[in-house]
Amino acid sequence: MQQAITIFHFLFQGVLLFQVILFGYLYASSQKKEMVYFAIFLFLLLVNFLLNSTELYGITDHANFMYSKVYNFINTPIVIIANIFYIMFLKTFYTGFTKSKLFFQILNVLRITLICALIGFFILFFFDIISNLLFNILHLLGIIAGIWLAILIYKEKLPFGKFMVPGFVANLTGTLCTVILLLFQNIHTDHVLVRDYPYTFIQLGLLIEILFFNLAIVSKWTRLEREEAIFDLKSELAIAQLRSQLSKELHDDIGAELSGINLYSHMATTQSSAGKMEEATKSISVIRDSSTKVINRLKDIVWAINPVENELQNLMDKIEEFARYVVNAVGIQVELKIPENLPILNFSSQIKHHLFLISKEVINNAVKYSKATHVVIQAGHKNGIFSLMIKDNGIGFNVNNVPQGNGLSNIKRRAQEINAVLDIKSSPQAGTAVRVSCAMK
Repeated sequence: MQQAITIFHFLFQGVLLFQVILFGYLYASSQKKEMVYFAIFLFLLLVNFLLNSTELYGITDHANFMYSKVYNFINTPIVIIANIFYIMFLKTFYTGFTKSKLFFQILNVLRITLICALIGFFILFFFDIISNLLFNILHLLGIIAGIWLAILIYKEKLPFGKFMVPGFVANLTGTLCTVILLLFQNIHTDHVLVRDYPYTFIQLGLLIEILFFNLAIVSKWTRLEREEAIFDLKSELAIAQLRSQLSKELHDDIGAELSGINLYSHMATTQSSAGKMEEATKSISVIRDSSTKVINRLKDIVWAINPVENELQNLMDKIEEFARYVVNAVGIQVELKIPENLPILNFSSQIKHHLFLISKEVINNAVKYSKATHVVIQAGHKNGIFSLMIKDNGIGFNVNNVPQGNGLSNIKRRAQEINAVLDIKSSPQAGTAVRVSCAMK
């Protein structure tokens, strides 16, 4: 039995060393903080178990070393600091994968408790108060907190629970057995496990936990890669849809304008040759207006497909620029409202394009039909939903009896193409408010 336990000790230390090297390499290649936190946690465990099994390596006289001031000074702090990094690993591992406030609150309380315990230890050591009581209390608190976390992960069905919960249970079981053996050791119980191998069970529990945590990490990376692949696929699909939409608009809108320019240029040439200068001037004026529309439309298309300008602020600046340009001649006041606490949002080119064109349509309607004096453009974000609202203080209209030619059908079509919810509120003499809301990742 003694030989088997000795072999297990060497195996355990070898596994810890391999894991430290592995996760150190993974951090160096991926720069993921959870990797370095787990590597530091395992390294400190490796040092701790080396300190508690010096007789296996013939480093020093184990009995004298265990009761030396050096051992008492470094053993407990190493365990405390290791557990701090363990908590930091769990916190980083689950960040972005759960919105459970209680889970992170428990981890924060544990981290603060451990920091206070570390400070308390050094204060006691300064006054030469050396006791295993703090060490055992921390282990018992860790068991209680671990049980709580395991129950929380299982109850709230947090991601990777099928790996994390068994890992917690294995570690907690091993830790509890070791704490019991250490308590028997303090009352001088004469048993081979109590006397020589009290840390065997916690080592076995840790080995099982490390195995399950490795599976959890691999599962997380697989999930991230799958989500990234899905995101790339959706992005490619969105780009294809945007290209199709832009192609259609180039053909329908700009193509029609260019055909008109071509027609009027021939008319202007014919009219000029015939000496009809007044009519030729009118034709040239139409050509000028149409070419201006084409230039502006092309600018909008170039802006829509530019990924550098896919942020919320760029979208709102573009909408405000268009609004002020359109209403400048009619004396309508434009007000832009973006809350200060609004998160930084990035749009796909397709969503940005349709939101801008919806805004243009609504603003044009306000200028042409509403007789408004004030237009408010407001952005908001709540629970992952972005909303853009444009409202005016004009004469309004009956939503159930929409006048023809005001572009509302285009607004509805564009909202549907980006899976957005369109809400139009208006009534005679009460102004109009158009809100479009879409989910943001």
